[in-house]
Amino acid sequence: MDDQGGTRPDLLSLKPTAVPRLPLALLARSRLVAKLDCTAETVLICAPAGYGKTVLLGQWLEGQMHKVAWLSPTQHNRDALWPAILQALRRCPAIPPGALRQFSGDEVNAVDVLGNLAQELTAIDATVRLVIDGVDGFAPDERDYWLPALLKQTGLPPLGVGLQGQLCG
Repeated sequence: MDDQGGTRPDLLSLKPTAVPRLPLALLARSRLVAKLDCTAETVLICAPAGYGKTVLLGQWLEGQMHKVAWLSPTQHNRDALWPAILQALRRCPAIPPGALRQFSGDEVNAVDVLGNLAQELTAIDATVRLVIDGVDGFAPDERDYWLPALLKQTGLPPLGVGLQGQLCG
């Protein structure tokens, strides 16, 4: 049920959710979803605000939401990217509680941390897709440091990454 404005009341909640819920009246984008299904591990979706990037990612991952760690910078009160990634992974249902306890969020060596993260995910046999929904919400120095290391790491299973934002151009 929606209100007079056409939005669902649960979409207006201030409580952060692990993965955004799809709108009730959804424009199916089967051609774009099919293209995403054929992509490699890493995907960058870049378009102006309001073009439906988040909805498209939601459609694409709809049947596998239990294996998605969804990160939106609007859910965090700081600019640090690694602690936000770690929090998103800990909220993912596919990762057992306490599995990532070796990480504090204060780590600074991206290559070592992400290598250890990949080993930890391999050990618990969890294949997780990390979606960073709006990379432009993080500080530029954080993006410049963590994202290249993360993208280099994605060639090794089990961490896939979907980035959405204004990184291109």
